[in-house]
Amino acid sequence: NICAAFMPLIQRVYPWRRWLIASNPFPNSFVHSTVTYREHIPQDLTESDIHDLIDLAYEAPGIRVFANDRKFGDIKGGGTSIPQHKHLQMVNFAFSIEAAERKIIFRDRAVKQLGLDWRVKGVLWEGKDREKLSQRIFGEYALLREQETPVNILAIRDEKDEKLMRVYLFPRGAGRMGLLGSLGAGTPEISG
Repeated sequence: NICAAFMPLIQRVYPWRRWLIASNPFPNSFVHSTVTYREHIPQDLTESDIHDLIDLAYEAPGIRVFANDRKFGDIKGGGTSIPQHKHLQMVNFAFSIEAAERKIIFRDRAVKQLGLDWRVKGVLWEGKDREKLSQRIFGEYALLREQETPVNILAIRDEKDEKLMRVYLFPRGAGRMGLLGSLGAGTPEISG
């Protein structure tokens, strides 16, 4: 359980906005933190949550911040292990998806959307306006949620251009894990 009331007294917890950042009890890397929503509510992200995910990645250079959406119905495969409590995760390692070849699909003054040459369907959104970026991501996320398609979202601050944010969005489908096999630590769609 990741609720604050159940965290061990010795566990350090750092408040950040509406969230609590703490060491992940089941880490997959040296730095693997759970960013737990203060209220006990299900893993259904809002536009404000996505904005927080992007802002947290912006404020923590070199750290990847991501959300694994909950599963729907009979969908198998990766998904949040704690669907009853909204949370994000942070790790200090790069995912191999970050090296995927990209092709511009859409561009306006604030953001651009890029297709990825990758093993599974996914898109990358880039932009310096974090508010507009979160609006675009949430719009796409909301459409997928209406179709009961779980999604993984990964946010990264660019190492060279500190204002540029990259946000990967991966819809997941039934049987995806079986197709991918064992591809490494973390979320299979982005681990490679």
